[in-house]
Amino acid sequence: MDRATHAPRVLALAACLGIALEPTLAAAGPGVPETLEVEIAGVPARLTVSSVLPSKPPGRYGPAKLLDGKLSTAWVEGDPGPGKGATLSVRFESPVAIDGIAFVPGYQKNDAVFLGNAFPIALGVKMGSRKLTLQVPATEESASDAAGDPICRISAPARKIPWRVLLLAKPVKTTTLTLWVEDVYPGRRWEDLPISELRVIPAGGTPKRVPREVRRALDLLRAIRAEAGLSASRYAKTVEVGPVEPGRAERLFEQSYRDDLPPDTPYPLATVSESRAAAAQAKSRAARFFAAMRPHLLDHLVAVGSRHLFGPTSESFGDGEWVDLHPVVAFDRKGRIAGLYEVPRFDGAPGCGGLPDTLGVQRPDRAGDATP
Repeated sequence: MDRATHAPRVLALAACLGIALEPTLAAAGPGVPETLEVEIAGVPARLTVSSVLPSKPPGRYGPAKLLDGKLSTAWVEGDPGPGKGATLSVRFESPVAIDGIAFVPGYQKNDAVFLGNAFPIALGVKMGSRKLTLQVPATEESASDAAGDPICRISAPARKIPWRVLLLAKPVKTTTLTLWVEDVYPGRRWEDLPISELRVIPAGGTPKRVPREVRRALDLLRAIRAEAGLSASRYAKTVEVGPVEPGRAERLFEQSYRDDLPPDTPYPLATVSESRAAAAQAKSRAARFFAAMRPHLLDHLVAVGSRHLFGPTSESFGDGEWVDLHPVVAFDRKGRIAGLYEVPRFDGAPGCGGLPDTLGVQRPDRAGDATP
């Protein structure tokens, strides 16, 4: 099927989704950018990708897949190599106030496809005057390359946490947004780098076609940004809250040595129970947790699961062997906050970073248990 035949199908799909699209007729392929006419936050814009993996029929991996609301499809770059340097850009016809972005890295179709393709682990983003380098939180594992040398690679649990959300500490007004891939984990089978979905977050608004957990994450992150405190209705009846005092990573590291734990052992910090009413108070443990984690949750990518929100490294300790702490917000079945704590990732040289494989499964110990 040629490109002219494929275009009406793309436009029909876009019409069903309420998205204005008009694909250009430039041939896709290595080193060949492709552009779509889109509407984002009510403003006409042009979405351009640096290249597209050729396919039959054409368009299977084109930029329209970034907006189709399906995790089983993806834009896939088409340049040689595993995708380092690939870019996405949006140019608006008029200035737009932006709060951030939400996207789904990797090809989420199934575990084999997800692991077979490359995965971005570091991105650059520029929105107006703001330029950030972002680490993409995901689960990783140690492995060996063909020569037997140790390497790190993405692991299957990362697919269970599809969405990543960036909320800026302060909205920006801009006519351009550019996202580029700075570093990747190569795929186990293919060199191609896919991104399944991309959304621009309008200031104070919610992008279309994002799941409930992304909307919930945005609502919470904006409350944290406003430093307005959270009402009691946002909390579960009882909330487990972890410590935020400086030096907690060092204490946990020393505890792991006393217990002779191997690298990558799940080892949760102790938590203290706080009632819903107490958590809503200005000087509660919950309020102190959010205040301490604010710098790590804003201007950084946050991984969003169905009942958890995972932040980047909040505190580290060690050299050669170390422990990284990652903030976690856990929700109950009704979407109320049930846990505020950090989950550690232990590593030994050469070691791999990333989120612990047990995120979403591991529950923290309560105060009085063996953990410090």
